[in-house]
Amino acid sequence: PPTSGFTLIELLIVIAIVAIVAAVVLVNLGTFRSKGSDTAILTDMKEFQGSALLIYQENKMFQKIFNGSWVDVCNWPTYLDPKPSEIVTQISSLSGGGVICNVSGSGAQFFVYAPLKNGNYSCVDGEGDIREITSTQASMMFGQFETDGPGFTCNPSD
Repeated sequence: PPTSGFTLIELLIVIAIVAIVAAVVLVNLGTFRSKGSDTAILTDMKEFQGSALLIYQENKMFQKIFNGSWVDVCNWPTYLDPKPSEIVTQISSLSGGGVICNVSGSGAQFFVYAPLKNGNYSCVDGEGDIREITSTQASMMFGQFETDGPGFTCNPSD
């Protein structure tokens, strides 16, 4: 006699298909979140660069004497505009930490680099360069950043 409804096998097949689709969606959702976070970091790095360049235009260096002490774009007082140090804090929050912000001894150059969720780093410098670099490039370049020389840049070929 004909019965209405689904058999147990049909229900199990549908449940299995739904589970597979859900797993694929969840895997891709993590990738989208990661890419979204990396995009936010890159946007904030560009914003930091713009703030630092405004300070440079005013002071002809990425630092100035304020209240008797040298302050630089990495440690800029939060009550002054622009606010590059607040942007570094925001980048650090997005990237989960590990952000390095450094200004050369002469104040003529700066760089910031931050880890991205994809395993690479975002780097921005005072020459107007912003790029994504590998962790190997980041550690190699960090050694060059210790001086004021031409190595104080995000461009690995410089």
